Amino acid sequence: MAEEASGEEEMHHQYSWSKLPPEVLSLIFSHLFLKQDHDIFGAVCKSWKSAVAFHTPNPLPLEFSYGRSPFLMTLREGRCDFFHPTHSSYYLHIPELLDKRILDSKYGWLLVAGTGDEKLSIFFFHPLTKEKIGLPDIPSPSLVSEFSFYSLPTSSKECKVVAIDNSGIVYLNICVTKPGEENWTKVYLFYNDEKRFLYGGTRHFICCTPVFHNGKCYCLDRTGKVAVFDLKDIEDSWDFCGKPYSKVNHQLVVQSFMVECDGQLLTVFLGDGARIWICKLNPITREWTKVEDLGNKVLYLSNGASWVETAVFEGMGNKIYLPILCPTTNNILFYSLETGKFHSHGHDFSRKNFYNMKQFQQSTWIEPWY
Repeated sequence: MAEEASGEEEMHHQYSWSKLPPEVLSLIFSHLFLKQDHDIFGAVCKSWKSAVAFHTPNPLPLEFSYGRSPFLMTLREGRCDFFHPTHSSYYLHIPELLDKRILDSKYGWLLVAGTGDEKLSIFFFHPLTKEKIGLPDIPSPSLVSEFSFYSLPTSSKECKVVAIDNSGIVYLNICVTKPGEENWTKVYLFYNDEKRFLYGGTRHFICCTPVFHNGKCYCLDRTGKVAVFDLKDIEDSWDFCGKPYSKVNHQLVVQSFMVECDGQLLTVFLGDGARIWICKLNPITREWTKVEDLGNKVLYLSNGASWVETAVFEGMGNKIYLPILCPTTNNILFYSLETGKFHSHGHDFSRKNFYNMKQFQQSTWIEPWY
């Protein structure tokens, strides 16, 4: 009996959870999205706690990066649902986000707006750590259409927030601030015959989150025209770098998105349930050209934040993940450039349109970043 007990102890020691290789612990930890799960992981034993201490939010090696895919975060009355593009989903109740609106998202942080008729409260919020960083209120909130920021909010010297007010008939108003400042700096860019967001006699608003690219800020209107300016000298640097894309029926466009991909700007125009146009900006001719293949790139699009990533596993590339829920699978809808159809993981769902599907207006793609 003593020998049998000794054998069991030896087997227990040999297969102890505390003896798992570091690369396995890293793989397990990379699949944990919620902060409380991270805390529980580190409380298992000393070796697991050590793995947490040395873990970094930088991208993991390809074979261990599956869990680093972004989640689509949707917001409704303080309830936050996190949808993974290919599998599981999470739910959190975050009272701090009750009656709030998502403006942008980067590095795991949200840029959030409160409610108000006379002024708009703006702040940074980390939905998993609950950390909050305040920003100056914005007067006349109904006039501001889009927001964006670059650099980590915790870096007050580098982080800047840009708000676009294009309500003026003769000007475009750029508002800039950063954490720690008490006011917004306003710059009015007056239109002329060559510089204006006008097309065919009808004025088109900026309709997607501005993009920071090569040190400059790019703003897209519904016709494909792009205003660009340097934040160091907005008034003297602003210009247009994109001509309206003639092959897109802009009367049918209901949403548009712009992202930076390998040093180039891409735009995606969504039609009225069936059409989708993907374009790439030629920096020399300043014209949009059609994109028919994304290779191993994956586009994640939403009203809050959009970006491009290299596919982390086979079958993920050449797809566009949208803020739309598939009614059959209850998973995120994606568009495949290979098939020219809309699909959803975990089911043989395939359609040429996304009619009668739930679109999340209050949503953003967010990275598991700590």
